[in-house]
Amino acid sequence: MNRFFLAFIVIFGFTIGASAYFFHSVLWPTPTHETRVLIRTGQTTHQIVNVLHEKGITPYPKILEAFLRISKVDRHLHAGRFTLDTPSSFFDIAKTLSKPVGPESLVRFTVPEGYSALEIDQKLAKEVLIEPGEFQRYIDKVAKKKLSEKYPFLADIPIESVEGYLFPDTYYFVEGTTVDVLADMMIKNFQDKIWVTWAASPHQWMTFHQMLTLSSIVEKEALMGFEMPKIAGVFRNRLAKNMYLESCPTVTFAMGNPSKRFLLYKDLDFVSPYNTYRNAGLPPGPIGNPGLAAFQAALIPQTSPYLFFVADGAGTHLFSRTYQEHANKQMGLLGRGINKAPDATIEVKRPLKKP
Repeated sequence: MNRFFLAFIVIFGFTIGASAYFFHSVLWPTPTHETRVLIRTGQTTHQIVNVLHEKGITPYPKILEAFLRISKVDRHLHAGRFTLDTPSSFFDIAKTLSKPVGPESLVRFTVPEGYSALEIDQKLAKEVLIEPGEFQRYIDKVAKKKLSEKYPFLADIPIESVEGYLFPDTYYFVEGTTVDVLADMMIKNFQDKIWVTWAASPHQWMTFHQMLTLSSIVEKEALMGFEMPKIAGVFRNRLAKNMYLESCPTVTFAMGNPSKRFLLYKDLDFVSPYNTYRNAGLPPGPIGNPGLAAFQAALIPQTSPYLFFVADGAGTHLFSRTYQEHANKQMGLLGRGINKAPDATIEVKRPLKKP
């Protein structure tokens, strides 16, 4: 009898000790280091707990998930990058992840005027905010279908991509924000800035998509804002006379290299509907995302007799009425070593032969 009683005491004591150790390790673990963990927007409680488990922050993911659900903390978890003790107690995890991140925890990301979806994607990937190609795929293949109900003007885009509809600006968001949320932010800003300007304007001399496309070309051609209306006026004149636009940025966009500085003569034959050296009129869609100034310039172009322009090497352009005048200015610039590169093309804007 005494032996059984003694065994019971031993087993009971062991059970109590093991339970106490378990609960102590759950509630008051001894941390050995700190770990930075990224919680992405849209992740479920289960996914978040698995991330914490993989990082070694908790050895008990199922119990932690149950704790968060029972305590209803799962309704208040935030996205962002957090620092947690490793391992960490359930209470510390709940307190840290349910605390809204402050401005110092936000990512500051600037989209320059004229950047294409490819360039935005490359910049996001360079800053390790997305996987390379992730943003551009969403813009080219998904955004229009997913966001047309929220932004009805997207439904009128004649192509699949929403290139051009992302407003260039500085954005703040928590690290881990997904590409669909980023795109939504940029399109919402676009709606508030450019769509509102268009809707209030009496100067709608082409469709909105065409106007945005022209704006994107003006944005890429002009380095100085004060020249935008003048450059837009040249393109309007060329369109009116059934001339090729022959804009170099349309070629670099078509080639998938929008930052390419010089074009070679062979580049002008690059086969793409966006190449305005081969195709009449405007390209199918924008070649980048224009700012408000470029859009306003396209909306109200400067009236002038000019049909040609060439970069003068100082950030501005020389404008001409005739091809001969234009060619003379080009040769003068080349003679001074301006706009000169091995085998590079100069801007020769030729009239389009009517069918």
